Amino acid sequence: PPRSTLFPYTTLFRSIIHDPFDTYHFIHKHVKEAHLHIIMFFLVGSRSKFDKNLNPGNFYFKRLIEKESKMYSVGIHPSYNSNGNHEKLSREVNVLRKIIKRKVKKARQHYLKLSFPNTYQNLIKEGIEEDYTMGFHDLPGFRAGIANPFYFYDLSLEMETNLKVVPFQVMDATLNHYQKLSPEQAIEKINQLIVTVKKVNGTFVAVWHNESLSNWREWNGWLSVFEHLIDKMKKRNGS
Repeated sequence: PPRSTLFPYTTLFRSIIHDPFDTYHFIHKHVKEAHLHIIMFFLVGSRSKFDKNLNPGNFYFKRLIEKESKMYSVGIHPSYNSNGNHEKLSREVNVLRKIIKRKVKKARQHYLKLSFPNTYQNLIKEGIEEDYTMGFHDLPGFRAGIANPFYFYDLSLEMETNLKVVPFQVMDATLNHYQKLSPEQAIEKINQLIVTVKKVNGTFVAVWHNESLSNWREWNGWLSVFEHLIDKMKKRNGS
């Protein structure tokens, strides 16, 4: 989820500094060069202990979402507090739908919070067709045991649904915050995962946050990890 003032520049002690989390220009440049398929998930719920997003009524935030939705697929990042609360989820989906002016069909849960089968049942009620939450928060790997999308089977109803679950193999915060890897070690781990996914003809999916591309504070040096991943995808796509 975006963690940024979303003002291009911020006044601090009469000095003009660039917002370190405004990394979208970098994303645009490299994604275009590598011909990658990306989905941007936006958190538009009310602020809470675990939901630190901007107010979706913020002019700059809305303008950012509108701009990105014209270039990429945009999905909902349901708030932590909306998990298990269908009314809150519905409000958030409607907020995003009004901003992007089209149906919201993709989702990824904040903090990867999943409660089976309620989370997926509520997403289905809101017309969500794809969910990208299936992965570990503290370990890279294969939470679902496979590296390909599959349709959620609701055991409580004994039926296959039309909600496609797209597993991811690695997340930036996992490598940095939980695994405590250096950028060099993270690159090695990502390479191993790519090889494993390729062996089974799977779909490699990685989760990144705009803040991790800032090279700021705990993310210093991590821009090189993303650049390495982009280069790998370029070679694979023949760019």
